[in-house]
Amino acid sequence: MIKTLGEDLMKRQVRQLIKQLTLGITLTALIGLSACESTSSGKTTKVRSAHSNWIEEQFQTEIVNIGLEKLGYEIEKPKEIDYPIIYVSVANGDLDYSTINYEKSHIEFFENAGGSKKLERVGVLTPDGIQGYQIDKKTADKYN
Repeated sequence: MIKTLGEDLMKRQVRQLIKQLTLGITLTALIGLSACESTSSGKTTKVRSAHSNWIEEQFQTEIVNIGLEKLGYEIEKPKEIDYPIIYVSVANGDLDYSTINYEKSHIEFFENAGGSKKLERVGVLTPDGIQGYQIDKKTADKYN
């Protein structure tokens, strides 16, 4: 099997991203628990969340919800709604959390929902995320 330097680099980057995602999601779930106060009456606390229609966001939300459920929280089915509504709903207390916060491209949504006075960013799931299509150098050179 012949491998190019680009393939090895891409595989290392994917492995690193998976590690970062796993760590970020785990930390976010654990830190997020501080916002979900447990009751001493023995009742289970319900947790409400949302994501957009992107499958990646549904995946992130489900991972956090599985962790919360294993810790004894009752999880309502996550809502699939648009970004501005997610931010406003969390700010107003209609949702408990969202794993979605693209810091650079969602600044307007964050600020319009009350900014840091009403919302708290609690960790990073995908650091230095970029948007766009990415291909390997060999393919780019072939069609460029």
